[in-house]
Amino acid sequence: MKYKSYNINKIRKEIKDGEIYNKCRKNIKDFTRNRKITPRDLIYYSLNNRGKTTKMELYDFIQEYSLDEVSSPALLKQREKLNEEVFK
Repeated sequence: MKYKSYNINKIRKEIKDGEIYNKCRKNIKDFTRNRKITPRDLIYYSLNNRGKTTKMELYDFIQEYSLDEVSSPALLKQREKLNEEVFK
């Protein structure tokens, strides 16, 4: 599915502004500690998912965004805390 540039720019602006942090939590205590992978990174990871295995997707994502090494279980555990309403 092709997205219009307006929609993509709107999503990028919301993610960069930090408004997304309040919407992305399932619990008030989620995403309060400093971790290697932030809610912004999780959203980018989910939007850039191409259907490969988790390990391959994670490796490509880390290379593209120059992040620290993150394990697959850590990614999946953080993804459980992400509120699905953020993608609407």
